[in-house]
Amino acid sequence: MHIEAVNGVRYLNQSGENNRGLPAVENNANLDFGFLIQQFLNDLNTMAGSLASKIQTDKLSETGSNRYSNNYGGKNIDQTQLLSVIDQISVRYGIDANLVKAVIKQESNFNPHAVSKAGALGMMQLMPSTARELGVEDPMDPVENIKGGVKYLKTLIDRFRDVKKALAAYNAGPGFVEKNGADNYPYETKTYVNKVLMYKAQFDNKV
Repeated sequence: MHIEAVNGVRYLNQSGENNRGLPAVENNANLDFGFLIQQFLNDLNTMAGSLASKIQTDKLSETGSNRYSNNYGGKNIDQTQLLSVIDQISVRYGIDANLVKAVIKQESNFNPHAVSKAGALGMMQLMPSTARELGVEDPMDPVENIKGGVKYLKTLIDRFRDVKKALAAYNAGPGFVEKNGADNYPYETKTYVNKVLMYKAQFDNKV
């Protein structure tokens, strides 16, 4: 056990090392309370600095987690880059980019980690079997997912020659649409189509 005098105050270090620990009050010791208060304030400042650093680190981590791809497939894509990717892929397949954005908005709200109860994956909520048919190796990679989703949507538009029917088929399946017709969609599918078209109109108005 070591007692060290600093600025008139004797400090007790239970480890025996020559570091400042707790003040040891002995008989006839003259404590410098001003120094003790200053030491206490210094400790508070150190704690506050550590807390501020932790908060900043947490914010940076949160920002990273909010990126549309957090190193999925070796990619790291922020919102601006993602929208550019959507535009490029949409042009490649001859589809309105705002329609694609609207589908993504409705399907996953731009969440690359989204997984539905039915097992649909990623931003455009591809079922694993559909993803395999489209050549998508990693449905949770946002770029691959969007490529597959846009390709699938394009085949539906070409198949039905009608955007509303294509959207209904994207939601309920092409076989269901062909079998039941446009007038017999379930409420869920009707709501889906209407919401996608509403989101598309919103994206159109942002241009």
